[in-house]
Amino acid sequence: MANQARLYLADRALAIGSFLGGLAGRAGVRRLVLTHLIPDPADEAGEKEFADDVRRGGYAGPLTVGRDLMTVTVG
Repeated sequence: MANQARLYLADRALAIGSFLGGLAGRAGVRRLVLTHLIPDPADEAGEKEFADDVRRGGYAGPLTVGRDLMTVTVG
C-alpha cells in the first residue's frame, strides 16, 4: 500500500510519462492509452507533449492520449 500511495502522489506531482513509457515498453504493452491526465492537455500540442514524454521513456507502440468522453475499444 505504501508504494501505491507514493506512485499516486508522484503521478500528481511529477511528469512521469517517461517512467510509464519505460514500464510499458519493458512489459510488452501492445497499446497504451493515457487517461486522467493532470494537467489536462488543452490542445493537440499538449497531447503531443504527453506522448513525446512517453516515447522518451522507450515505448514505441500505438499510443492514444485520451480526451473527455472518448471511447476506446479494447480487444
